[in-house]
Amino acid sequence: MIRQLAIWLCLGLLLMQCTSGGSAELGAEPDNLVDEDKMVDILTETHLSESRIARLAIGSADTSALLFKRLHTQTLKKFDVDTASYSQSFVYYSAHPDKLAKIYEEVVDKLKAIEKEKAAKAGKQKILKPQ
Repeated sequence: MIRQLAIWLCLGLLLMQCTSGGSAELGAEPDNLVDEDKMVDILTETHLSESRIARLAIGSADTSALLFKRLHTQTLKKFDVDTASYSQSFVYYSAHPDKLAKIYEEVVDKLKAIEKEKAAKAGKQKILKPQ
């Protein structure tokens, strides 16, 4: 799972660099910067969405991409963040590796907590089901 996070991070960084308008300096803080705590929540939900799509084992990359885009849009709406603000904030944090590393440490911690919680629920369900 950590490897998938790293791959998606690298791809995201590459995509953000390619789509960046270049008008603003890369390290400059955007006016609509998403705060670090909200960014942690958005990235956690984003990686959970990626995981859900991967578990579906959809054969078509196009279908997977469309589904991910829809889930990502829903995630941004959930946290009341527009796509431009998210993209600019991600580019900003990418230009500041210390901040991005801190954010991703929290993302990984949250994902591990979610994984533990699901494992605990699965263990309880096994105990409750008669065999």
